Amino acid sequence: EKVGVICGTDLKGHCCHKGMLARSKWLYNSLRSEKVIKTLYSDESPFKDYGLVVCGHSLGGGCASLLAVMLRPSFPSIRCFAYEPPGGLIDEDLATKCEDFIVSTVKQDDIVPRLSHQNFDALRDNFFDILARIKVPKIQAFHDNRTPCAGASVKQR
Repeated sequence: EKVGVICGTDLKGHCCHKGMLARSKWLYNSLRSEKVIKTLYSDESPFKDYGLVVCGHSLGGGCASLLAVMLRPSFPSIRCFAYEPPGGLIDEDLATKCEDFIVSTVKQDDIVPRLSHQNFDALRDNFFDILARIKVPKIQAFHDNRTPCAGASVKQR
């Protein structure tokens, strides 16, 4: 909420990842204090007619997304490209509001973008369900899990 007031946007009632918000605030403050954006868009700059684009990968994609939300009031045409950002980064309502300027991509089976409270809960529930149903001693199951090919040599297909 305080971030929204400083940046000039309404973030009241929204939530996001605390660590990435802290890093995004640091980036925002650094861009302002170093006058990076002001210099890029000054009348003398050869880049003054360019659009502002932020991008990042994985955790950087999460920070880029939050930074784009923070910069949007000053740069309404901002675009963000987040490559495989963490799941559960922002709440669903804020995600819907960001659809027109943040594009995120996920490649194949990358786990980081699919992380969410619901997925963690399902993983925990499935883990304990399987643990309760197995017929071997639990220590043996854990040992076998950590060394799936114990004593076996690697065979060529």
